[in-house]
Amino acid sequence: DNMSALTQPPTLIYWKIAARGQLPVLLLSAGSVDFVYDDATANAWPEEKEKMPFGQLPVLKIGDKMIAQSGAIVRYCAKIANLLPADDLEVATVDSIMEQCNDVFSAMVKAKYTEDDTKRKAAWKKFQHETLSQKMDRINTMLANTGEVFFGGKQPNAADVAIFSTLNLVEKAGVKLP
Repeated sequence: DNMSALTQPPTLIYWKIAARGQLPVLLLSAGSVDFVYDDATANAWPEEKEKMPFGQLPVLKIGDKMIAQSGAIVRYCAKIANLLPADDLEVATVDSIMEQCNDVFSAMVKAKYTEDDTKRKAAWKKFQHETLSQKMDRINTMLANTGEVFFGGKQPNAADVAIFSTLNLVEKAGVKLP
């Protein structure tokens, strides 16, 4: 049991927004892992910036250790939530799906922060009509090839939670799903 190593609940330091902090929250929740959501530290930004390992958020604090970088946080949360397969090759497959989902998120961020309004509208249109389907169609094909309902088989694993989180963020961004 991965939780036995935790003497106190982990603390996720991030703003309460639908962004990089959403997947760790969903993973911990799906695994029934108690955690603390610390948005007070995030809301005290930039005063708290120099206290963070890389000067950015999210950060996951476990006791006196801090894990930075959203990918590392997500993988750790998936592990302590017992949402990873036992087989290392299957873990790599789950990780690849989570990375593909991260690519979708990064494409949304790029569209959102495109500098000029005309270019931003074009970037969102390209995201909705090309990028999203290109990325998600490949995930759908992988799932269809498993013959299962979930990547985790009969129950969702971290890949399934990542897909849910990604599609949720896409919808929250106002993009219609095909």
